[in-house]
Amino acid sequence: MTEHEITEGVAGMWHYHLRVVGELKALCGAMVMHTSMRLGRWNKKIPNHHIPESYCSKCDGIAGSTT
Repeated sequence: MTEHEITEGVAGMWHYHLRVVGELKALCGAMVMHTSMRLGRWNKKIPNHHIPESYCSKCDGIAGSTT
């Protein structure tokens, strides 16, 4: 099983991607940077949060097909 981690896109804040641990790009090919968010938070909105976080549907689909 491939180990994934959440990363943040460099093109906009609070837009999250998945990547294989140790890779520089997201599963979808986007350039990303490290974030401290744990994998268990993937696709979970923060209740009453004033910032609209979003999650990459392409990464989600790719990750779903590799598990």
